[in-house]
Amino acid sequence: MARIGEHLDYYQMKTGSILYCLREIRDRLDGVDNERLASKVEEALELNERTSELEYEWTMTKDSTINAQEGAKETNNKIDQTLSSIHDIIEANAESEVEGPNKERAVEMKESLFPSGVYPITSSRYQQQHMHVEQLLDRLEGEFSTHVDALGIGHLVDSLAELQATFGNQLSLDGEDTVTFDEVESARAEGRDALHKVIFIIYGDYCDDPETRQHLLAPVEYQNEQIGRHMERRGTIPEVDPDSGEPTPETTDSTPARDADGGTSDDSAETTTPADSSDDTSEDAAETNTSDSTSRTAPPPEDSGGDEARS
Repeated sequence: MARIGEHLDYYQMKTGSILYCLREIRDRLDGVDNERLASKVEEALELNERTSELEYEWTMTKDSTINAQEGAKETNNKIDQTLSSIHDIIEANAESEVEGPNKERAVEMKESLFPSGVYPITSSRYQQQHMHVEQLLDRLEGEFSTHVDALGIGHLVDSLAELQATFGNQLSLDGEDTVTFDEVESARAEGRDALHKVIFIIYGDYCDDPETRQHLLAPVEYQNEQIGRHMERRGTIPEVDPDSGEPTPETTDSTPARDADGGTSDDSAETTTPADSSDDTSEDAAETNTSDSTSRTAPPPEDSGGDEARS
């Protein structure tokens, strides 16, 4: 389902930019009689402040996982070896020249469980591998349990289950308070929607009052211009200090990179047109303006020191 922001010609902002915009709009509403808009701004702020908290919690979880808590790397290697042993026995039976029930069982298991071998599992990030192995065990201990017994690999499946439990504990993936990336992405999408609703209200309520409209939307326009400039220089959406509205030192001093575990960092971005954009993509995907909006000169937020501090 299309998200409300797809009807706006703005880059996709990160949470810091959104919080800065909403706080500025709230300040600029002083003296503007619009209770509905003020209520929506407060609602959007609450959602995005919670998103910021979730992002911090996720970063802490991600960092501890990337650093591979004590023993996790060794357990991961044992899981890889056990998976390879299970696969090799299944493959040997599947390729056997002796026709019979075991060959049929092995062919079925290989095609269903390991169509591309073990590499797609063993090459995954720790979190993803943990999930894949959990799904594999469910099938080995469930629908393929008779096949496991017939091929004599029950002891390997039992060993894999023990290693999987240990691995989950070492990664703290089984903790009830662990924040998942899906939760973070969902919160980000809700936060962006909340900002977009505020923007639409401003456009609707002040369509005949360009001065007030421009006054309220100036922070949004400025952040959009700033993101556009950063995209041109670095190809990424900047992390922004929600208090100052300026890119953080980590953003200005770094270049797009990949995480130590092979994943893309939060600064990496790809561009799509607003018509193609979707909040199903990661936060790092940016909507590229297709009109002349990037050439607009948006007024900077009031009392912020002027354009010189932002060039």
